[in-house]
Amino acid sequence: MRKRVKILFIITFVALFITPFSAQKLQFINSEIEFYRGQLVSNILKITNTDSTELLFKVSVSHPEKWKILGDKLKVYTLSPSDSLFLPVRIVPLGKIKGNTKYIISAYIFDIQTNEPVISTSFYVRKPKYSNWQVKAAPASKLYLKNGESKINFGFNVRNLGTEVENVNLEIYTNNFNNIVITDTNSTPLKSFTSYFSVEPLEDSTTYYSANLTESIRNFRRKDLNKFNPDNKLIKYQIFSKGGQSILSNIKAKKSAIVQILHLPNSIKENPFPKLTLPVTVDANFNNILSLSPTLSLFLNGRTTLPNQARLTYNTQAFLSTSYRPSLESLFFNIGYFTNNYSIKLGNVGGGLGYGGRGANASYRISNKLSVGTYFSFTPRVFQSNFFTA
Repeated sequence: MRKRVKILFIITFVALFITPFSAQKLQFINSEIEFYRGQLVSNILKITNTDSTELLFKVSVSHPEKWKILGDKLKVYTLSPSDSLFLPVRIVPLGKIKGNTKYIISAYIFDIQTNEPVISTSFYVRKPKYSNWQVKAAPASKLYLKNGESKINFGFNVRNLGTEVENVNLEIYTNNFNNIVITDTNSTPLKSFTSYFSVEPLEDSTTYYSANLTESIRNFRRKDLNKFNPDNKLIKYQIFSKGGQSILSNIKAKKSAIVQILHLPNSIKENPFPKLTLPVTVDANFNNILSLSPTLSLFLNGRTTLPNQARLTYNTQAFLSTSYRPSLESLFFNIGYFTNNYSIKLGNVGGGLGYGGRGANASYRISNKLSVGTYFSFTPRVFQSNFFTA
């Protein structure tokens, strides 16, 4: 290789001194060509004999190592005075080709009689660099545990969709390290939660782990042993991955993926109540009980599903104290009726432009991306007058 580079350097050096005094003209039609993976590099070499004598010559083309030129390398050409010749130059790029790098292709004319270079020219070829890669959970983004199962294997796959080798650092983490122990597939504790990938174009690589799930220390609330079923519960764990390119890369793309590990209950009650009921949660806070002006903050809220599958929500909030007399105007309440296509709210509702008060609010969904709505309300009294907005 060094010998070949030395010979090409000597030829180029000699050609630089010969070219200005040559009676021939030599040039490529395109000074720079862009090619993609799997394509040929094709250009046209134009040779013009400006001398008064006939030129007998052969053409030599230099290119990067491992590249292959198509055609007869030893063919001898004859060119009459003041005549031109157009020769196609076709080269097959082989081996590893780095993107966004210019490669020089040089052509030399050798006089057959003197076996010396007469003139030379060159052009550049460049392969664009396209960087694209992705991270996905393997074998799926959601994994399910069976009853009594506490260990499951998961992984993350890095796929290179670009044109160059991608060096990716992939870090895994979870928001619940107390209940998840992550090891390799041989149950060996991990020394590092960061994996390194070097992925060739259009290839992928996967690293697998094992998640050992542990029960958290339960509190001491009473449970009915006759009806309690430890397998009839919903448990959800999440493991995240965050990938980034090497610090030497000019492109600093970030990609992420997530694995959800789920344990589904054996049965789910759509409505925990035996018939249509209106459950209410009462939250009462007493303050200043031993003082002359005790106060009570009362908050009631609830929701239920109606027989037509509509959702009904209701809540109210009131403040009671011996220092002032409560009124209906100071009482906050809201009732909402929701279906898949429309909703209606009564009571204290919010409006546009920062206004809100007691009134009604309605909306209708035309499509998944378009909905319309309207409202009207009376704001609280300001300077002994009501203000109506709609």
